Amino acid sequence: MNKNPVDPEKQKQSDNTPIFMEDAPNSMPPPAETGGKNTLRLFLVVGALLVCFLLAFNWLMSAGQSFQSLVAIVTPKPNWTETQAAWIKPAEMPILASAKEAGDAWDIELYHFLNYSAMSRSSPIPDVKLPGVTYIYELNHVKSEPLFLFNRWCAINQIILEENLSHIQFEVTINEVIVPLSIFVVRSSIRDERACRLFFVLVKHWPPGVHHLESRITFSQPTDDGWNVHPTGTYIDKYIVIVEN
Repeated sequence: MNKNPVDPEKQKQSDNTPIFMEDAPNSMPPPAETGGKNTLRLFLVVGALLVCFLLAFNWLMSAGQSFQSLVAIVTPKPNWTETQAAWIKPAEMPILASAKEAGDAWDIELYHFLNYSAMSRSSPIPDVKLPGVTYIYELNHVKSEPLFLFNRWCAINQIILEENLSHIQFEVTINEVIVPLSIFVVRSSIRDERACRLFFVLVKHWPPGVHHLESRITFSQPTDDGWNVHPTGTYIDKYIVIVEN
């Protein structure tokens, strides 16, 4: 922080060296200070110290609140419910279809999409998501019906899409287990003046319990898709699927 230069003359202390003179004849000694003056000085000193303490305390409280607000903006946390925070991993994992089964089912639009069926628990969802934020969605899945889970990236044209994908990494976990990329079906599409690359799996069996699925996209550098610039970092969508017995 830049400081204004201080005039050395203002820093120079006045010469308070006492000058001793010979006592004048018949001069009277100076009167001694009374106890009342000492009490007044003590009162003023204590009062000044108290005022300084209160001002310092008020400043620290304000600074602390500002710091907490800053931390909340930089590293936002999920708005967990008590049920979500006390999650117990199910004993049985969901079963994934083979890549051929998933591809055939996708082509005829046989099943619904988890991404669209789940309701957001992180509202409002911004048009451009932020890295480091976990956006939570929840679905009460009363039937063990197969569901697609997909991830995709789109750009304004094919050239920009390929450039974007060169520094994007996709990852999906189910109950904290990473899904191998070899299971994903990859499809490309160009329509409505946009080029997209889709990565999807088909969960064909949902055992009873509360299942946590995460879809992550990590950018190794700022990424411009032709509409928006997405900062470096990991973008997380978390799906909580509740399957009844």
